[in-house]
Amino acid sequence: MRALTVTGLGTMLGLFGTACSPDDATPAAGAPGNAAGAPAAGASPSGGGSAANGGGSGNGAQGGNGAAPGNAGSGQPGASGGATAGTSSGGSASPGPAIGPAQFGDGDLDSASDGGTLTFQKLGKAGFYPSRRDPTSGTCDVYQNGSCCMTKHTLADDQLTPWNEELIVTLRGPIQIKQFVVYTSDDEQSWNVQSAWDSAKPAETFGIQFDGNATKGAKFAGTVGSECVADAMTDKPFPCGPNSVPYCPAEGGGPKNYGWSGSKLFVMAARMPMMGESKLDAATACGTGTSNGWYNAPWIGISLGELVREGKFGDCNCYGRTPPEWYAGDGCGQINAFEVVNDNNDYQNFDVFSSNIFSYAGNVGEGPCGKNCNISGVGPADLIDKATSMPAAVGGVTTQGGSYAHVAFRRPTQGYRYILALFDVSTRQMQLAIIHPSKVPAAAAGLLPTLPRSLGRATIDSLLGMRLPG
Repeated sequence: MRALTVTGLGTMLGLFGTACSPDDATPAAGAPGNAAGAPAAGASPSGGGSAANGGGSGNGAQGGNGAAPGNAGSGQPGASGGATAGTSSGGSASPGPAIGPAQFGDGDLDSASDGGTLTFQKLGKAGFYPSRRDPTSGTCDVYQNGSCCMTKHTLADDQLTPWNEELIVTLRGPIQIKQFVVYTSDDEQSWNVQSAWDSAKPAETFGIQFDGNATKGAKFAGTVGSECVADAMTDKPFPCGPNSVPYCPAEGGGPKNYGWSGSKLFVMAARMPMMGESKLDAATACGTGTSNGWYNAPWIGISLGELVREGKFGDCNCYGRTPPEWYAGDGCGQINAFEVVNDNNDYQNFDVFSSNIFSYAGNVGEGPCGKNCNISGVGPADLIDKATSMPAAVGGVTTQGGSYAHVAFRRPTQGYRYILALFDVSTRQMQLAIIHPSKVPAAAAGLLPTLPRSLGRATIDSLLGMRLPG
């Protein structure tokens, strides 16, 4: 999602429809993007386009419901939900040694590259965002209209708020994934695998569930097709229904589970092939034609569980400060971790990602590079200097309320990369990283490629200190 210009607002309004099939609910042509670093007013709640970005608006993580702050997949009761159409889940145990390296075959890896990092620092702010409540509760001090009842959810400190709460990851294709592993920490010192999925060992999946049309009419099995969307969450059901806090209607298809709370580390082995190339089966796409704003535009978005559980395109959610002004993205907001922007205008660029954050705390990071970035002829490189369209010399650092890093991650179209999103509450940092499996830096050797069941604080600090490719 992303902030909208005035001309983009009308386009984005067409997004509110069925969540899983762009053939039935075409997200228009994607709302026109914003100038880099000046995300205007918001974006359609959670759903894949970047709100502060300029990204191809969305379908995937919307909703404005129940993220019980701090619950995030903690020991809430309930076993993993059943695998219904569009839903896949694993077991609930995590015995054994390391998860083990991803299994790569012929053609899975391209030339080795030096990786890239983008570090967001001093994240968090005391304040509030609107949180949904049961309309019969009477706690509707922020907004009330029919069945939509919103109250203030106050955050008293700046310790990575609101991203210290439970988060759900939304995947928009085309993406091919071999591994999806999540670490969490209760004490900031010991980080343990809470969830894992491996395409080579799907029967050993635990602690994670996927929901949505990962390919047309099918559940997640490693590929998310172009214009398709799948949410990744824990396997712990959230008790939606009357008096749930935050409120989420019990009805609706698919699981409504907790996300991952506190400090956490998401690790994926993935690539994002271009549509029309041999590495991607065009039949996996959820749309037809090339005019859709999600066409050929992969997105890894990270949202509060509250935003996702309402039903992706609800008209009552925490995304904006009040539901009528959802497009401002100044409520619970969203993170566009890795987003290819396809708006069928000057912001379109299929080769690089836009990465930024927006919420009640403001917008952090730059908007899309658009046609200003031209990487034709650039050799192996995972991080691009936006000013020159050449490989960046060192990883970028962006500070909330401070400076921006003028770099962009390059989309891995040919070979797999390890893709990391690390949230560390104690240091108020989010570290995004792309790492080539054949060139794991010493700073990441405690994590990759073996993915041990537990990580010590030294490994986390080492990851946070990376400034790849430097």
